[in-house]
Amino acid sequence: MLTVYSSDHQLHRGVELKDGAITDSFENPLRAETVLAQVRAARLGDVIAPKPFDRAHYAAAHSARYVDFLAKLKKADKPGSPKEGDEDGEFSDAD
Repeated sequence: MLTVYSSDHQLHRGVELKDGAITDSFENPLRAETVLAQVRAARLGDVIAPKPFDRAHYAAAHSARYVDFLAKLKKADKPGSPKEGDEDGEFSDAD
């Protein structure tokens, strides 16, 4: 088995709506570390870093609307990024 892991998993600290209440997300850094430790302990295979792909790879599997949504999320995470509605808010394949 091939496992893709990044230290960026440590940034995933979200919330979710469960049973009508906002709670900490089940998907969190501790869970990622636990899964990684078990993969290594069981020697399930190689652990590799994620590989960047250009926009065309995502567009081949998802709708243009979804790919645009993901690009906007990525852009919004960057400090000093343009806010939605700004003229510079368009996204290139390099994003």
